[in-house]
Amino acid sequence: MKNVKIIGLQRSGTNYLENLVKLNFRDAHVYGPGDISICWKHGMPTEKTLYETGDRPLTGMGITNIVDNNVHVILIEKPKRAWIDSMKRNKVDLEEKRPRLYKNGNINEVDALKFHDKFHKDWISALSTHNVKFIHVNYIDLLEDYERKLAEIQVAFKLTPSLPKFNDVHKVLQSSKFNAAKKEEYIKKYKN
Repeated sequence: MKNVKIIGLQRSGTNYLENLVKLNFRDAHVYGPGDISICWKHGMPTEKTLYETGDRPLTGMGITNIVDNNVHVILIEKPKRAWIDSMKRNKVDLEEKRPRLYKNGNINEVDALKFHDKFHKDWISALSTHNVKFIHVNYIDLLEDYERKLAEIQVAFKLTPSLPKFNDVHKVLQSSKFNAAKKEEYIKKYKN
């Protein structure tokens, strides 16, 4: 088994990608939602978790735990405009976990965009510095062609597919209205 951790900002497709990897690779041990024993998937590389899960408080910093446990990382990034729009539509726990990104209950776009850049640059730097095997995935590319992205992950981490053909999963919190036409519209709107 290969240890795999999906890392990305809230509202960037981390749960969707976790589910895809779990479904499609039989030898990937994916640290998923609720399993923060390695690191908080939305945290900075040097940040400790912002909460504890049951009797398993996280100790140490994210990058240290990743290195110490030989974890492969998939860093998922949603394009900035798509991420900001998503944060406006569904705050989930963002206001509680990242209060500095909000002012009077509204997203502070300037600070949020700076944080988006810092988050990804810091993770890429930390993973590279510590020679951690990782792949950087663009959320829109994943939506557009999940099979191609899974094939790239398979090659990068030398994973074994569960089935002869890759399968898709429904996105977490996906509206029933997010059909093929809506998906195409979303991709066109946010594709660089």
